[in-house]
Amino acid sequence: SDLVAAADYVASWDDANFVFHPEAVFSSDLGVADWNGVDGANNSLHSLLMNDTGGSQFIITASDELIAAIESQAGDVRSGMFNTETLGQEFTKWQGNKGTVPFQENIPILRLSEGYLIAAEALGPGAGDPFLNAFRAARGLAGGVSATVDNVLRERRIEFMAEGHRWFDLKRLGRDISKPAAAGTGAVPYEDFRILPRIPQAEISLSEDILVNNPGYN
Repeated sequence: SDLVAAADYVASWDDANFVFHPEAVFSSDLGVADWNGVDGANNSLHSLLMNDTGGSQFIITASDELIAAIESQAGDVRSGMFNTETLGQEFTKWQGNKGTVPFQENIPILRLSEGYLIAAEALGPGAGDPFLNAFRAARGLAGGVSATVDNVLRERRIEFMAEGHRWFDLKRLGRDISKPAAAGTGAVPYEDFRILPRIPQAEISLSEDILVNNPGYN
């Protein structure tokens, strides 16, 4: 497959029109069996991100900073990936209308767009520029951009919004974990002990005390 054309990008997330996202290289195929009981509907990305009459939780919205980052790039078609709701900007990636089970959708784990951005970051300025600019063209953006880490990271932030990449990108690059101004708190420094989670005591006990907890947890 190839990158979705800029004119088709927003529509490509209407999962009533496909089994897997057209850029998907590897996806999680969620079937009816996965939707039994509480798990499934309540844990679906649709439930967490969407505001509708079907019982969605709508507890994750786009930050003002994310919206500003998209709007700062003239022509970025990803600005069309939101609905304005009373409680905030609603992501429209996970529409949950696959099949007849509420909130069901397949989840792309690796998309072709990530391959382009991985290549751009790995090769860096110069050799990585064609990959970054081919990707940008597919999102309605101008070319001539150098594949610096910051430029690739900006595209990753926007492209993979609501897909769970941002935390890991900041962590692997040794960047502070930024927080939106609306949260009323500052960034979490990369050196902060909370970057690593607590190891459950049950796991430490099973190791016969060979395993010790991460720093900062007593």
